[in-house]
Amino acid sequence: MSKLFSLLLVVSILLISNSVQAGFITKYSDWRDLNASEKRAFVMGVYDTNHSSTGNRTKDETANIFGIDVCGSSLNLGSAMLADAVDAAYLRNPQRWGNMGVVMVHGVLHHMCLNYINNFRQKFKLKPLKPWENWK
Repeated sequence: MSKLFSLLLVVSILLISNSVQAGFITKYSDWRDLNASEKRAFVMGVYDTNHSSTGNRTKDETANIFGIDVCGSSLNLGSAMLADAVDAAYLRNPQRWGNMGVVMVHGVLHHMCLNYINNFRQKFKLKPLKPWENWK
C-alpha cells in the first residue's frame, strides 16, 4: 500500500466518523460534546440540506426558505455565528435540552429570521408564523 493511499484512507475514515457523529445529535449533551469545528459543520449541514433541494416545494416551504436566505445574507450569517446562536439557545432554553440538534438549528433560524420569513409569507399570501411557545 502506498503512503498516499494510506493517508487518503485514514483521512476518509476520520471524515466519515465525524459526519456520522454529527448526525446523531439527539440532545444538548451530544451538542455540548462537539468541538467548535464539528458544531460549524453540523449547522451548515442542516442549513445546506434544507436549501439543496429545489423541486416539489410547497409555497409554505418556499416562503420560509426565501426568508431564511435573505435573512442569512442580510445578517452575514456564517457557520460560526449560527453555531454560537445554537449554543446560546440551548443555554437559554434548558427545557429543550432533550431536543435534537437539528430542531435547535431550525429554532434558531426560525426566531432569528422570523420577520424575513413572514415578509415572504405575506408575498405568498400565507399566514405569518409565530415564535415557538416558551422559546427564549
